[in-house]
Amino acid sequence: MRVAKYLAALLLVALAHFAGARFSADFPRAIDLFLVLTVLTGAGGSSMAGMMGGLTAGWVADALSGGLYGRLGFADTIVGYVTARVAQRLIVDRAAVVLLTIAVATFAQQGILFLLDYGLLGTAAPPEPLWWTFKALAGGLLGSLIYVASGAAKKTRDRRHERIEKLKIGKA
Repeated sequence: MRVAKYLAALLLVALAHFAGARFSADFPRAIDLFLVLTVLTGAGGSSMAGMMGGLTAGWVADALSGGLYGRLGFADTIVGYVTARVAQRLIVDRAAVVLLTIAVATFAQQGILFLLDYGLLGTAAPPEPLWWTFKALAGGLLGSLIYVASGAAKKTRDRRHERIEKLKIGKA
């Protein structure tokens, strides 16, 4: 069930990324929807889910970006794993913490990509701190909104199940 939910979310993210990129050429520079998905997956605390979520999200992002295949897969795998390890030790259950986590993960991912491009390929462009900062804030805000909305949906679902159980007990 978790894998099916993740794949549905990945499909939704890919469609949103594609639509955003069609709307504006700067959309991928402004927000990384795949990284938001990676961090939210890793924030669950499972190292394997963080790694595999980052790997698949990165690969799909690589496929849609048209750039060198594997760069984002590598970077997002590291970010997903580290996010999961941090979530195992810290409590990531507030919208502000999710925002901060995604912001830090964005800078980490961009740093990894810069080191890959500069160290291995020798083709690194100079860092774009304004875009990195905007991407970190935009991703953090989006992730926080998703976190709050999913929490509200879970509470509503739990209340509905409680009412159903009370009705079942009352009929017995």
